[in-house]
Amino acid sequence: MSQKVIRLIVFIIFITVSMSNIAYAQVPNRSQAFGPKVTDLQNKEDIINSFKQINVIRANLTIINVKSTTPTEELKSIDTNLEGYINQLRIIRANLVKHADTYANSISDVFFAEQIVAISDCYIISLKHQQLLVRALESDVQETSTLFYSTYMIPIYYYITQGDQLVAYTQTYLVIS
Repeated sequence: MSQKVIRLIVFIIFITVSMSNIAYAQVPNRSQAFGPKVTDLQNKEDIINSFKQINVIRANLTIINVKSTTPTEELKSIDTNLEGYINQLRIIRANLVKHADTYANSISDVFFAEQIVAISDCYIISLKHQQLLVRALESDVQETSTLFYSTYMIPIYYYITQGDQLVAYTQTYLVIS
């Protein structure tokens, strides 16, 4: 009986060694795109530059220090800064809409421009909500006294997060060639 077990083990080892197509995970030879491929952009530098400008503006929006006790002069200064960011984003947005209209015959240009317009819209809306909060603080609205629990904060975080998610999607899944 032990001789049969030894023969069986030898036979299994022989079969295992002689098999050439053993299943295992392989690293792909070349990287593959995850999402849609945007090709033949007619003014690629302009549209990518707009995307970079939006990312620069977003990087500057990290912290706006507002408290329920912030002095009115400082609130007005913050409101002015927010308006400046909004105007910059509106200029970029207008350029992207103009780009989409100019190259309306190119689905890639229209698609990519509209993708970036959606990002700029999210940031503009978030900044507008921040302005509403700052102006409510200036007017001494009761609800703003508990800033953390204020309903003003929900849309601010929602739209800025949505914009960040669209940026991450665009950088991760879109392939521009």
